[in-house]
Amino acid sequence: MKKLTVSEGEKVLANWSQDDFWYVALIREIDEKFLYLLYDDGTHETVTIDRIKPLKIYEGMEIEGRWLGKETYFSGTVLKVKGEAVRIGYTTGEKEWLSFSMIRIV
Repeated sequence: MKKLTVSEGEKVLANWSQDDFWYVALIREIDEKFLYLLYDDGTHETVTIDRIKPLKIYEGMEIEGRWLGKETYFSGTVLKVKGEAVRIGYTTGEKEWLSFSMIRIV
């Protein structure tokens, strides 16, 4: 198994302890055992390396997005990625652009 190498200031996908979904987070600090993360919503968390993975979001990936920026997440598929935004096609047929801060990975 290849070892994951990360750096402070890098964005990653992190498995948030409160709901077990994966969200985009910034690595604020790394010490011998832990990574100190900052999520886009301002939440902080301390995790071990096994709770992060590289930030790879790609077309066809199944994700959940916050329709119109509201609180509830809805299932969909990534149609396009541009910078730190995705075009999501929801299972309802609706489509919209969302920043990475408005999505999560199952």
